[in-house]
Amino acid sequence: MFQLLRFFSVTSLILLVVATIILSVLYRQVATKNLLDLGESNNVVLAQTFSNIIWPQFRSFAASSAQFDDDALRSHPETAKLHQNVLNAMHNTNAVKVKLYQLDGRTLFSTEAAQIGKDYSQRPGFIAASKGLVVTEFSHRGKFSDFQGKIAARDLLASYVSLRRSDTAPVEGVLEVYSDVTALLASIKKQEFLVTATVAGVLSTLYIILFFIVRHADRVIKGQYEQISHQATHDGLTGLPNRILFHEMLAHAMASTQRTDKLLAVMFLDLDGFKNINDMLGHEYGDTLLKKIAQRLTAALRKHDLVARHGGDEFIVLVQDIATVQNIVHIAEKILAAVSETFIADNHEMHVTASIGITVFPFDDVEINNLLRDADIAMYHAKEAGKNNFQFYTASMNALIRERIEIENGLCHALERNELVLHYQPQVDIGSGKIFAVEALLRWAHPEKGLIPPGKFIPIAEESNLIVAIGEWVLRAACMQNRAWQDAGLPHVRVAVNLSARQFRQPQLVAVVAKAMEDAGLALHSDNLELEVTESMIMKNIGETITTLNKLHEMGVSLSVDDFGTGHSSLTYLKRFPIHTLKIDKSFVDDITTDPDSSAIAATIIALGHSLNLNVIAEGVETVEQLAVLRKMKCDEIQGYYFSRPIPAEELERLLREDRRLS
Repeated sequence: MFQLLRFFSVTSLILLVVATIILSVLYRQVATKNLLDLGESNNVVLAQTFSNIIWPQFRSFAASSAQFDDDALRSHPETAKLHQNVLNAMHNTNAVKVKLYQLDGRTLFSTEAAQIGKDYSQRPGFIAASKGLVVTEFSHRGKFSDFQGKIAARDLLASYVSLRRSDTAPVEGVLEVYSDVTALLASIKKQEFLVTATVAGVLSTLYIILFFIVRHADRVIKGQYEQISHQATHDGLTGLPNRILFHEMLAHAMASTQRTDKLLAVMFLDLDGFKNINDMLGHEYGDTLLKKIAQRLTAALRKHDLVARHGGDEFIVLVQDIATVQNIVHIAEKILAAVSETFIADNHEMHVTASIGITVFPFDDVEINNLLRDADIAMYHAKEAGKNNFQFYTASMNALIRERIEIENGLCHALERNELVLHYQPQVDIGSGKIFAVEALLRWAHPEKGLIPPGKFIPIAEESNLIVAIGEWVLRAACMQNRAWQDAGLPHVRVAVNLSARQFRQPQLVAVVAKAMEDAGLALHSDNLELEVTESMIMKNIGETITTLNKLHEMGVSLSVDDFGTGHSSLTYLKRFPIHTLKIDKSFVDDITTDPDSSAIAATIIALGHSLNLNVIAEGVETVEQLAVLRKMKCDEIQGYYFSRPIPAEELERLLREDRRLS
């Protein structure tokens, strides 16, 4: 992660030092230039004084000085007189030395007598001044002789100034004036220090302020980074690790396990019935359930095990440091028990179970993706084995999962390719023996596999959104077929259609039913259509259920409760539903002649239905003995292989034309 605070601290300190140095240098340059300008200006003023007052008196002497040698020039009375005049002019100024040059570079006069007569014609300052320019040079002298004697360690400004009668007159000589600027330079250095210290103080204060701002920003950024990192590796709803983190942890665990004689297990867990929770109670309750499931799974595992959310209602569990397969079994049983406990949210009881697929490393595979695939395959095998159980992966499961994938993929196109068909099973009145209704049962006419029974593809459709589209197709096709029978002049029968839980919870269900009947030309209130719902469906969201059932009832649609006796119906609510028929589940009919309990339950359902003025029909009647018991119990109607298996529409038409009756 980018270290903002460290980067800011290092960079800012470097910039602080650099800025201070630059400002200090700039200040020194500006101050030095001002010093040069000021010193030059003073020296020029002194030179002008010399030029206007002193020089005219000695111009003729200067013109004749060539005839004197150096010693004669030093001792000449005019030189002494000139010396005194210069000293008077230098009084109360910074000037410490004055030199007068002839145009050939010979020193005509100097306050330091020893320099009189020396040739300085090659000095750049002299050359420039002889051409009419003013030149000022700065220098530091360790030893310097002024007009008062030798002085040491001085900072000097030397200005070369032309001597002429007027600004346009030719140059007659060059005057060099030395000014002592030691005190001024010391003052500049002191000011430079103060300015540098002030700038450094201001920048340091600014740095400290920005440091705290950046430190706060750095903490915020780190917090956001940690949050983003957590979101990238954890599920937003449950807070559990997600697939990305699980893969990393699994890879690390596999590497550790290979160095020991222990086992490692991957469990793929899918909740049974979770979609019903979402459909019946809403996604808010579904999310609440998922969070509680996550908590229970975490509590059920050991500290060094890991549970992650794979997506939807699927979780994956990593169990490490396992000595025997029996340890895995114990953990799986513990998970199943934890999940199956009742959940309560806002006075709603929620019941789910789990199907778990287990694969063991290194027995089953040594690749991460293969282990996850194998656990997924075993999980689907657990669902097919009745749910609420766990299955260990075996190689033979691959064939089963391939078949499931083929069914799932093929089912997506079955509607488009018109591969779905309806078979119809007659429902017979026990008293008259006549067919009064038929139940529409879905079949899949696969082009390669032939007729696929509903048990193989309906559960897969229910686990996806396909069940809604398929359910609507069944409804429309059944209505169309009933219209066709009526148009053919056949005896009137009612067509019963099963509704899935997801289909029943669709907000537009009533409109879909009305449209299907309208498009088929079936009149309302003519006993043309019956819709079958299960106990578990109608006992969820009672208020919505009553509203939906009443709307269907007002359209003249008959309503029946399928598989009655297997759920948890409340008689208080049951009598409020506009139900017409109770259907005794086949599991009670199967043993009605041999099991007193099944017989008692069937008799109770019949008595209950009659007490509520409901018709009662028994499903799965296959023998004459079963029929006899049901007839004795005053059951109203039967349905089952004893009279007819589910048959295509054409065969049912023949039964209706023949007016076949129950014997």
